[in-house]
Amino acid sequence: MHNLMASPPSSPIWMQYAIAQLPKDKYHQTVSDIEKYSFNPLVFTTTGEMAPESTSLAEKCRELLCLMTYIRTKLRFALLRITLAAI
Repeated sequence: MHNLMASPPSSPIWMQYAIAQLPKDKYHQTVSDIEKYSFNPLVFTTTGEMAPESTSLAEKCRELLCLMTYIRTKLRFALLRITLAAI
């Protein structure tokens, strides 16, 4: 087991979480500095819940989907109006 991940079971849960976050935060900072992008894994449980990192991507997709629906609706009505005017 990784030495940063090993923590005594008697330590509080917040301390175990902080210890587990160290390698993840270090990797995220390195990728941001060198590669100029971020990596957010999509993690889902068997009950359908999402990890905190996944929720931000889901929110961006939801906003994009609303925008695309709006554009498609406007385009369809514009085409319908042109078609009816031509008839």
